[in-house]
Amino acid sequence: MLKTRINLIASLVDKCNIVLDIGSDHAKISKILIDENKANRVINVELNEGPLQNSIKATNHAKYYNHIWNIKSNGFKEIYPSFFIDVCIIAGMGGQTIVEILNESKSHKVNQFILQANNNVEKIRDWCFKNNWRIKNECFVKDNDIIYEILVISKKKGYIPFCFNRKYFGKINLKLKNELFIERWSDELKYLKRNENLYKKNIKIISKIEKILKNKNL
Repeated sequence: MLKTRINLIASLVDKCNIVLDIGSDHAKISKILIDENKANRVINVELNEGPLQNSIKATNHAKYYNHIWNIKSNGFKEIYPSFFIDVCIIAGMGGQTIVEILNESKSHKVNQFILQANNNVEKIRDWCFKNNWRIKNECFVKDNDIIYEILVISKKKGYIPFCFNRKYFGKINLKLKNELFIERWSDELKYLKRNENLYKKNIKIISKIEKILKNKNL
C-alpha cells in the first residue's frame, strides 16, 4: 500500500512521550500517533482560529481527550521553553517559513524534527549546517501527483550538509537515487530550462542536475 504524505510523516515518528505538530492539518497525524500508540501526548499548534477549531472538532472523541491538546500559537511562541519535546513536526509550509520556526525553537528543548517543506528544502539543510543539526533521514513521497521531500533532523545522528551537493540533493538521496528522486529533479530541470531568465540564474544547479540524471559522478 502506498503511503500518503501524512502517513509517511507519522511512520517516521519513533515511539515517544511528546510530539509537537506545528500546522497540524486537521490533527490527522496526532490521531494516527495516538491510534497506533506511538506517542503519549500530541500537541497540535495552529496560528489561526479556523484551523484550530478544525483540529478541536477532529479530535473530539473520548479516546483523544487525555492525549491530544490543540492550542493557538505562532510557532513556538506559546510553548514553554522548559517543556521537553521528543519530536516536532513542521509540514506543509515553505522552506523559508520552516527555517523561521526553527530559529524560534533554539531556546526550546527539542530532540528531533520531522520537516516537510513545499519548496526551498536546501534552506533547511543550510540551516542545519549553520546550527549544528544533522540529517538523520530523508525521503520522498508522491501524494495526489505531487512529490514531497521529508527530512528528519537530529542533534546527534546523521550527516552534515556542508557542501552544495548535500544541501541541494541530500547525501542519502544521492546514494539511493530512487524513482521519485529522479522524477522530482527531472521536473525541476524542465522548469528551469523553460524560462531564459531562470536558466541564466541557475546554470550551476542545472549542470549538477544534468550530471545526476546521467549518472555521472559529482
